Amino acid sequence: MKSGKVVISVLAGAAAGAVLGMLFAPEKGTRIRRQIANKSEDYVDEVKDTYEKVLDSVAQKVRSIKRNAKCMASQDLHNYKIDTING
Repeated sequence: MKSGKVVISVLAGAAAGAVLGMLFAPEKGTRIRRQIANKSEDYVDEVKDTYEKVLDSVAQKVRSIKRNAKCMASQDLHNYKIDTING
């Protein structure tokens, strides 16, 4: 989960740098606003993609933990039955 926060922070920093760079560039205001809007959309898309990848990774880990817990519980139940029978 920490790596997701780092990626989002890096993307946010890059977006802020791009916006500042455009604001100080010698271009017309309307053109700069259009560029900022376009870049903002690109960064939002990147953040969404990263967020979805992090969510998928977490969901996959949760499924794996559930699967392992079920196997362990099943094994413990099997061992309990054997101990009870041999008792």
